Amino acid sequence: KKYKFVAALYMLSDVLPPLANLSRAFQRKEVDFTVVKPLVQGTKATIDALLMTPGEHFQSLSTVLPELRQFGIGQPSDYEVQDFKRNVYEKYLIVLSCHITGRFPDVALFEGFGIFDPVGLTSDITTHATHGADMLRILTDHYGQHGIIDTEECQVELKTFNSVVASNAELKEMSVHQLMS
Repeated sequence: KKYKFVAALYMLSDVLPPLANLSRAFQRKEVDFTVVKPLVQGTKATIDALLMTPGEHFQSLSTVLPELRQFGIGQPSDYEVQDFKRNVYEKYLIVLSCHITGRFPDVALFEGFGIFDPVGLTSDITTHATHGADMLRILTDHYGQHGIIDTEECQVELKTFNSVVASNAELKEMSVHQLMS
């Protein structure tokens, strides 16, 4: 039991930092929706990678255990180590990875909010109808299927929005969050 406790602490030492980074990203005053997908995917990839190759803390467990004998924590048997890895470590990471995916089912939708990013928007009026068209498609595919928005109307609004932003130096300097507010 003592080995399992220490092993769980070392496992969490590898797992909690990427989860904390993801959590902090959502606690900011201004969340940039355009980075939600890479943040979630990066966190999930890190958790999935830990499943394939345990993190540095968990890997160091076998070298730390002898130092813990003075606290009554003995060397576990090979069976105990494998049992923990199979029934706790691997199962926990698999469930955690599934929960991250389940918690953000529409993560790709957030990419669509990049439509408000003025970077790359030029004063060339011929590009105003197409700048952000891919991102607009992400949003209209999702919200259009629920009858909330009209796709053609959105395309007209996109051109107008792009023209207004492109013609105003102050707006072009704003962040995505500022333009959405």
